[in-house]
Amino acid sequence: MGPSSYAEAQMAIGADPPPHLKALHPDECPTGTGDHFHGIFDTMPYHIMYGRHGNDSVFPVPNYPYKVKRPELLDLPKEELQARLEEALNHPDIKYNSKWYSYIKYPLKSGFTFNSLLNSFHPRPGQPALGVSPDIDKIKLPIYLGAPWGIRLYMFGAFEAYEHVSTPARNKKLIVYPPGYPPRPYTWYHDEIVRWYDYWLKGIDTGIMEEPPIKMFVMGVNKWRFESEWPLERTNWAKLYLHPGGRLSTDSVSGKPEPDRFTQVAPYKDPAVCCVTYRTPPLVEDTEITGPVALYLDAAIDKEDTNWMIDLVMVDADGNRQLISQGHLKAAHRALDQSKSKAYDPIHPRQDPVPVPPGKVVRYGISLLPAACVFKRGYALELIIRNQDDVLSRLGTWGIYMLPFMQTVTHEIHFGDSHLLVPHIPAGQKYGLKI
Repeated sequence: MGPSSYAEAQMAIGADPPPHLKALHPDECPTGTGDHFHGIFDTMPYHIMYGRHGNDSVFPVPNYPYKVKRPELLDLPKEELQARLEEALNHPDIKYNSKWYSYIKYPLKSGFTFNSLLNSFHPRPGQPALGVSPDIDKIKLPIYLGAPWGIRLYMFGAFEAYEHVSTPARNKKLIVYPPGYPPRPYTWYHDEIVRWYDYWLKGIDTGIMEEPPIKMFVMGVNKWRFESEWPLERTNWAKLYLHPGGRLSTDSVSGKPEPDRFTQVAPYKDPAVCCVTYRTPPLVEDTEITGPVALYLDAAIDKEDTNWMIDLVMVDADGNRQLISQGHLKAAHRALDQSKSKAYDPIHPRQDPVPVPPGKVVRYGISLLPAACVFKRGYALELIIRNQDDVLSRLGTWGIYMLPFMQTVTHEIHFGDSHLLVPHIPAGQKYGLKI
């Protein structure tokens, strides 16, 4: 039992279990299929591995001896390795960031970091990534997965695992906790673990197998609820269109308005984070948004690449704000995997980046983390579009940020069909989303 790396260990052994292993309970589970690839290098795994050193420091280790913890990518053919090293070391995202530059320049400091950084420039199909199990479909044991809302390291992994393990439906469960990390030592929700293992290891009828398979905490009303499937069958998929003036509405856009623009200055010149925001009017009735969320964005940039970062925020009647979901996509990895993508869940393949034609309007499909939230009457839903994390924030100094895009780039948001696809859950017989 246990969260994070303990969950990964369970998933690994669950694919080829010894005969005495009867059931699994991977909490805060990062292990999935890796389908939700967005192309931006996420620094969080590095900082978890090395104790969350800040963004201005390098983990103080010497070069290891040549054959100790040797990075796999050093075994590439000499010409290919040299070309890839030159590309990475001269790339603005690395060249202007001494911390990550040093891990490319001195690969024996951390083979894990060297491999993951270098791989991020030319990802390959099936390429191993942190928390990805190529044998996830071999898991057939009874499994009770867990994840908190809003934590990118765990959310997609747990939902992917729930969908793709081969465990019979009657023996498969998922619990989704309130947002944030439970405090350590990890003791919250252990009543669920005891109920699960009392049934599978001791044969005690705890009632857990009679409950619906999904148990989730609903934000906004702060209540627990059971569900039988994901996404919910009663979902009314609604489009919220982006409008000039920062509006978000179910109404279509009329005419051909001028695009919105924001310019993000390279953070080594100015660390301020720029963005554009779109918000619904105060909602006229309690409104539930529960399920996968996707943004379809028509936009142009003046460079060949950028990072798209999306925040979804609940704003109450007093102006208090709560982050309920996030999404990410590197523009050069905008290609869709049509065989896996759904309207509410665009999937991007691991492949070489394709530069964006500067000035051309391009469609981006961006998956956001699943959410479950009731917006009370008078509340509003706000969409934020940016291209940087704030590396000077509290989370940034802990090392929880996406690798900054080290070029000044102007973004144009075009209206018409740019929209947020949200899973509206009707209340009773009411079906339409009222804005």
